[in-house]
Amino acid sequence: MSALFVEQVRCKRQLFEEILQDSNFRGVCWWFIDYLNDPDFFYCNDEMVSAFNLTSTPQNKYSIAQFCPIAGDYNRHVAEENQQAADEIFREYQEMLEGQTDVYENEFPYLSPLGGKQFFKSQAKVVLRDKRGQPLLAHGVILEITHEKLLAESLENERLKFQVLSERDTLTGLVNRRKMYESLSLFSEQAVSEKTEILLMMFDIDYFKQVNDTQGHAYGDEVLRRVSDVIRDSFGKGVDSEICRWGGEEFLVVLKGVTVETCQSLYQNIQQSLRHQIWKPSVNPMVDWVTVSAGAICISPEQLDKCTLDEWIVKADERLYIAKHRGRNQLSIEHD
Repeated sequence: MSALFVEQVRCKRQLFEEILQDSNFRGVCWWFIDYLNDPDFFYCNDEMVSAFNLTSTPQNKYSIAQFCPIAGDYNRHVAEENQQAADEIFREYQEMLEGQTDVYENEFPYLSPLGGKQFFKSQAKVVLRDKRGQPLLAHGVILEITHEKLLAESLENERLKFQVLSERDTLTGLVNRRKMYESLSLFSEQAVSEKTEILLMMFDIDYFKQVNDTQGHAYGDEVLRRVSDVIRDSFGKGVDSEICRWGGEEFLVVLKGVTVETCQSLYQNIQQSLRHQIWKPSVNPMVDWVTVSAGAICISPEQLDKCTLDEWIVKADERLYIAKHRGRNQLSIEHD
């Protein structure tokens, strides 16, 4: 090692030591490592001692192996929250030391030994290397970004909450028309790529006007909720489907990879579930329970592009009209 390199390290180290004494800005941790003279230790400012709950030592000198949150044992406090993040920050730091990257930069969660989760953003750089490219002096900063991170997570949670609300019918919790059109487009694309059929089913609660007229709209809303629950439970078990409150007392269901026989079986399950529930009197002039009529159309992937989505929905609705015309409480299905 030439005297020039030794002097450069000495001068820069002296500069860093002076910076450490004057760099205790709130939330800004500052550190350096002298790989020439103290390769197993790092020096840091008081802010870093406080942020990572380090025991105070002379000159704020600490063992890298024991206390470094990036390359040492303290990395376990990152791993406890996110093992992938812990591995990533260690790997990227090593890449910086080896000269594969000029600057190390990362964000990581940190479980404090005193309890609670924090978030930090770290930047580091090797400021001096020898002729072989080996690091002689490195320094970095670590910024606590817990407040910013938690605020961003809160805003994202609120955004997702409003997104769900914008896609759902408030009474039944089923998706609304706008979301259903998105699902129909996705199901159609998947059906073509997977060479499988999709099936559209339109449901309508029989004599629903009579329910509102004789029992009131509040009970009519209860009927809508209970019928939607029955439909959701019937199609939600091992069936690739989306269920929508299409409007009023109508529900639209799209299914992928379902046979006509399965469709008929699912409809019969819905009939049985409704029959075994307790309803108020006069919900149906024919029987003592709520019934639904349904129309369905099975579409092969080769037929999908022959009609628009709206035209296929109309065809399912036409089958529903046939079921109604034939006496209600039944399924009318067409297979293209």
